[in-house]
Amino acid sequence: MRYLDEVTFIKESPDSHYDPDLGEWVEKEPTRAVFSANITDIGTDRSAKVFGDIKQGAKVMRMMPLFNMPEYDYIEFDNK
Repeated sequence: MRYLDEVTFIKESPDSHYDPDLGEWVEKEPTRAVFSANITDIGTDRSAKVFGDIKQGAKVMRMMPLFNMPEYDYIEFDNK
């Protein structure tokens, strides 16, 4: 299996906070970890079994063996 796709696991900074003096939310840089993965569309038969119907755009993400899952808030793939 080829791991040609890149997946970014993003963890928001715990230092982000609301600044009452500025009157706005101050965002700190999130932590990003990029990994190689094999990402494919989920088949219609599997989509029906897993979700109960066919979902457009559902993906299957396969990581390298012995992959240590980082702590994350969300994942970016294909700039989405």
